[in-house]
Amino acid sequence: PHLQKDPDLFVRIVERREDGIVVCGAKAHQTGSINSHEHLIMPTMTMTEDDKDYAVSFAIQSDAEGVFMIYGRQSCDTRKCEEGTGIDTGNKQFGGQEALVLRRLADLAHTDLSFEEIDQQIRDYLRHTRLFFAFFSVHNLSQNGRVSKTAAAALSMFNIAVTGTASETGTINVNGKARGERSAMKNIYKAALEAGYAGGRAVITHVENPALAESLKQMILQDFPQAEVFIDPTRGLCSYYMERRGIVFSCETVKAI
Repeated sequence: PHLQKDPDLFVRIVERREDGIVVCGAKAHQTGSINSHEHLIMPTMTMTEDDKDYAVSFAIQSDAEGVFMIYGRQSCDTRKCEEGTGIDTGNKQFGGQEALVLRRLADLAHTDLSFEEIDQQIRDYLRHTRLFFAFFSVHNLSQNGRVSKTAAAALSMFNIAVTGTASETGTINVNGKARGERSAMKNIYKAALEAGYAGGRAVITHVENPALAESLKQMILQDFPQAEVFIDPTRGLCSYYMERRGIVFSCETVKAI
């Protein structure tokens, strides 16, 4: 912390007195901590000798003089009931079916439908969406027990991609293997057609693999020239579990789940 340009971005001692210390700086807490009578302040990283002013722990009353709370609004608060706020359409770069839903939600947010009507339309829409994937490494999935570590090691050794889909309960169903990226794309596109994809809206998310995502898009457009196909680089936990080169294909289907 002592290397920060702004020394007050981390709690530190600015004065030592006979009756105690004076501190200054910022500390992040959970949003709900504003309801607590006291806050417990402590470092969350290893300190060195140069950081001695930051190596401090103490408890302080939440309403003590000089304490200011900067409070971030929660997603579950009253914004949806307020005039002119619209609906939070989120960040589309976090996943597969979520990206489809967020785009659909953005469409509906510009209509005169009530919140309850939009909610029902989104629930119905979800029943007509499917997700398919091609992963070229499942190391991170194996670390939390979703895939056996033996299988993960074997796939890595033989350069085999796994393809599959998400179940109705959100679990991962691996239903195929492929050697090479092109074969993997053919596998998931075939699975999407069998599930009822007929040229509706689709989203291809990828981890550092735009060329493969584009090849899948062109495969779709050959059959459905009018299809609305988006390509998004993924973010967050999706990137972690998809791993480098991973592809997730989400699409609207004429068949309902």
